Amino acid sequence: MVELCERAVARPKADLNAIAQIQCPVLLVLGSEDDPRRLRQAEVMRDAHDRTEIVVINGGRHAVHKDRPAEVVGAIESFLTRIPVKAAAPPFVQ
Repeated sequence: MVELCERAVARPKADLNAIAQIQCPVLLVLGSEDDPRRLRQAEVMRDAHDRTEIVVINGGRHAVHKDRPAEVVGAIESFLTRIPVKAAAPPFVQ
């Protein structure tokens, strides 16, 4: 247990100032059966970035994209349909 705590303390923490500077909307997809700390981490990120959306997939675990792929795809599709499309940038020319 001590080793686990030491590893947790040594891990880099999220840079909330950097997260707040993200210019585009962010989607965080979580499984309801994942470690509850993941949801709390997602909420902290959402609090730092007001264009962050959290979707919790019922029955999904840590690898929710493997447990519930159809639901994850549905969440992504729904998210993307609500994002305004900006004019495409001109093509790159050498």
